[in-house]
Amino acid sequence: MVASFATAAEYLRHGKAIAPLTSIAGDFRIFRSYAAWSIFMPIALAGAVGTIVGSWIAFSVDDVGAQLITTELVLTCIGAIAVIGALVTVVAGATAIRQAQTWVPRGD
Repeated sequence: MVASFATAAEYLRHGKAIAPLTSIAGDFRIFRSYAAWSIFMPIALAGAVGTIVGSWIAFSVDDVGAQLITTELVLTCIGAIAVIGALVTVVAGATAIRQAQTWVPRGD
């Protein structure tokens, strides 16, 4: 959760920087695409790899005969991480679109 909020905050900082692209692109789809690649993909990949590696490490410790880490648990963890990543992506994308709608060019 903390990583997803940190990533969303970083995205919003970048969202202000890419606001001028809406005048070039003509629509706000670029924010959704950028959010998917900069928020969802890193969270989903890190979560999936972390869950799989963590399960693999725990298998050597879990050698008492009882199977504590099941396939369902691993898939549930990966699914929960994907849902969290998707929710944060949607919220960050919508917030960046709101910021872009109020963007006006400045003469720096």
